[in-house]
Amino acid sequence: MREAAEKLYLSQPALSQNLKKLEAELGCILFDRSHNQLSMTAYGEILLEHAHRILFDLKEVTEKIEEKKLEEAKVIRIGSFYSPLNLFALPQVANTLPEFKFEVIVDSSEALAKSLIDEKVDLAFLPFQFCPAHLDSFPVFQEDLFLSLSPKSALKDKEVITSQELRQVELIIPDNFPGLSGWYEDAIREAEVPASSVKRMPIREYLERMDSTDMAHFTTSMMSMFSGSGSVRPSIPVKIGVSPRIISVACNAEYECARPAIDYIREKQDELISNHAFLPYLLFESGTPNLTMVFSE
Repeated sequence: MREAAEKLYLSQPALSQNLKKLEAELGCILFDRSHNQLSMTAYGEILLEHAHRILFDLKEVTEKIEEKKLEEAKVIRIGSFYSPLNLFALPQVANTLPEFKFEVIVDSSEALAKSLIDEKVDLAFLPFQFCPAHLDSFPVFQEDLFLSLSPKSALKDKEVITSQELRQVELIIPDNFPGLSGWYEDAIREAEVPASSVKRMPIREYLERMDSTDMAHFTTSMMSMFSGSGSVRPSIPVKIGVSPRIISVACNAEYECARPAIDYIREKQDELISNHAFLPYLLFESGTPNLTMVFSE
């Protein structure tokens, strides 16, 4: 009785009283309380058998109702240009608003800006410079660019890396890394890094080599926040025109259906993208059933 009361968050006297009420309602004795013990009677066994079925049916009914709610939920279409947003920020939004379905369209910043203008998405996470000027936008996170160097590099003790220093290094760059490759290429163009100093490679090869090569590579405050690294390579802030970049949300103020998501993102701001953002993500044991990802071809 004590263990059952603890599981039900009741006092033991309250549980005993509820059992007596149930027996009175059914007109039978469910438990034999003689000999200072509690054992189930034949009537109790009948009730237990049906109770299992009832609980199973109740769980199934609840699941069916949730499925139906999800079918009828309003869809909010969100554009996202960047993997960390897909993994950490957007599941938080979707789990906070379970009465909506979220369709996340993953594409380049240029394509998402056009989708916003063409009303194919309701809101989009974009670098600020890609936010259409005639739409509402607000900042969510400032992301800084860093240069990861070999411990043997002559620049390893620099406080900042300027265009002049960038032109002195040999760089490896990932091809088609969503949300990053375009930014890295902009930095190279702005700093006028010689083409002969840049080696582009597939993402997998880049990730395998980035901490073992003597060549430099870019990293960012957001990537280091989520991925971490056991690397001893020094990372120096890059100070040029394209760094830092402001990740913003752009939206059409007239899209009232998306207002709850916009208001939630605006309220949380950079809490959605922080070194603690992975914690709520890991707590979503059942995943995010009301969120689907649609990747561009």
